[in-house]
Amino acid sequence: MSRQPGFVPIPFHIVGKIMIAMGGIGSVIVLISTIGGWFEVPLIVTIFSIVVILIGLYLIFIVPRESLD
Repeated sequence: MSRQPGFVPIPFHIVGKIMIAMGGIGSVIVLISTIGGWFEVPLIVTIFSIVVILIGLYLIFIVPRESLD
């Protein structure tokens, strides 16, 4: 099976898991900091964390896994 020119075999499911972990950790840090009253977090930071998690889920479940053979 020939690959398209410029094809780079990136394991998107692994990248997706990393993005979900980063977004989740960021959300927890923001939540703890807000509850603790140390600082006020702009809404855009929370939205960014949610977007990172959603992109990670997209990479895991929607993007097809390519065979490296």
